[in-house]
Amino acid sequence: SVVPLRAYLFKEGLGRFCTVPYRPPKEGNLQEACMHLTNFAVNKKNSEFQTADSLAQHDEGSKRSASAVFKQIEQAHGVSAEELWGKVARLASNTLMAMRSGLVE
Repeated sequence: SVVPLRAYLFKEGLGRFCTVPYRPPKEGNLQEACMHLTNFAVNKKNSEFQTADSLAQHDEGSKRSASAVFKQIEQAHGVSAEELWGKVARLASNTLMAMRSGLVE
């Protein structure tokens, strides 16, 4: 049952990164899947794919922990992880509220 509608936000996850630096789509790079998609199955085939071989390396490579990504954003751009999680929570809440009537029918 979704009445009452209740949601929980888990503050961990994965950040997946392309193995080719992003450039805006144009005729010459539209087929560069590793530039436009973060999908693991696509990028693991690229020679630039980087693995983190231990938990100590959770902040390196093509796949990183969400906490490491948020920490890197905080260091590079001065936006706190707490502020980012607040925005994620508001986005999730607004999304669920927009879907609410369809969920409770």
